[in-house]
Amino acid sequence: MATAAANVVRFKKPRRAYGTGSLWLRKTKTNPEGDYWVRFYDLNGRQRAANSNETDPNRAWKFLAKMIGKAEAQTLPSARSQRTTVEDLWKAYSTSYKAELLAKVPTDVPAPVREWREQVADRNFSYVEQRWNAHLKDVFSGKRAAIVTTDDLKEYILTRKRQRAGNAIINPELALLRRMFNLGYKSTPPKIDRLPVFPERLPENVRQGFATDEQYEALQSNAKNLG
Repeated sequence: MATAAANVVRFKKPRRAYGTGSLWLRKTKTNPEGDYWVRFYDLNGRQRAANSNETDPNRAWKFLAKMIGKAEAQTLPSARSQRTTVEDLWKAYSTSYKAELLAKVPTDVPAPVREWREQVADRNFSYVEQRWNAHLKDVFSGKRAAIVTTDDLKEYILTRKRQRAGNAIINPELALLRRMFNLGYKSTPPKIDRLPVFPERLPENVRQGFATDEQYEALQSNAKNLG
């Protein structure tokens, strides 16, 4: 007896509109349930992928829409933002800071005055460069900026404390590090996609009272002997 073949109706899944991206569930041994990853194109036509860290597809689609919006607004971090090191942030900041100092040198002044102002700018830059080279570089230069945490910054403070550094020395070092991160975050495209939370500024000793006339005269007379 012949059996009539069943009619199977197959529905074709509609394609998403071009440029709206896609997502897929990526499972690993450490995460068997998996996270949704998103794929989209930036303004340069380069395909980008990112982990939404979401297990709900609806939330993953919202994450994808947010990333596409950043791409269109040119605020999307560069493709290598996860590989950006703190050394990279220092190089970008040092170039920007030196250019900023030289831009403040007036051009409508006599040559000797301009040369003196340029020397002052170089000296101010050398102070900042020395601050980086002295201690920050050894700790942070090879570290990826994306994984620098508040705990890392607190550990740096403790290390400097063990080295007998005062708060008035540590504060400018952390301020320099903060400016480096802020510049990298605000660049176009951003060099990093997040900012670590910096510890609060450490209290510094405040001068108590003023020198008496006798102390000032003694200081002035001794200063003359120095030079």
